[in-house]
Amino acid sequence: MDSVSDKTPSEAAYSRLLTKLSESDVLEKAQNSLVYQATTEGFFSDDTVAIDATHFEACDKAPLKDEQPKAEPKKRGRKSKIERESWLVAKAEREATLSIFEKKIEAQLPSPLIELRSSVPKDPQRGVKKNSEGKNVFWYGYKAHLAVGTKSQYILQSLFSSGYRDMVYNASKLACDRLNVFLKQQAA
Repeated sequence: MDSVSDKTPSEAAYSRLLTKLSESDVLEKAQNSLVYQATTEGFFSDDTVAIDATHFEACDKAPLKDEQPKAEPKKRGRKSKIERESWLVAKAEREATLSIFEKKIEAQLPSPLIELRSSVPKDPQRGVKKNSEGKNVFWYGYKAHLAVGTKSQYILQSLFSSGYRDMVYNASKLACDRLNVFLKQQAA
């Protein structure tokens, strides 16, 4: 087939392809297979893995921030027993409504990797990061989290998530879980 005369796919066809790829795990399976094969054939024997994240700006324009009214100043000092009990009940109710990905890492430990990955938010969000001069840099978009072998430079695991700043800790947990799965595959 002559590639020069092939018809270029329409934008709609390209969009459908991207949607199907994002909804399936075929690329993740191919990546896992490639890493496993490269390991078994001795292409890399990394004993150190670097985990890092970088942001990608979204093509969409960031929505306007909702103006939130100023919160009442907190009362100083120790809470009374009644206030503390009501505060603890409200805190427990708030934590019960959190998704698995929003909970602390300790609460995520018993959860399987598939459940954690499915709960990762993927919509663009505002993010903030300090640059080398110590100043905050703001963006609207996504974050890519990568676990890379330090010697071979192979990407062992990747995760694409919302750009929300608290994702770093949770995504690192996902990368560690994936690394444990990978090491178990190697041992088998």
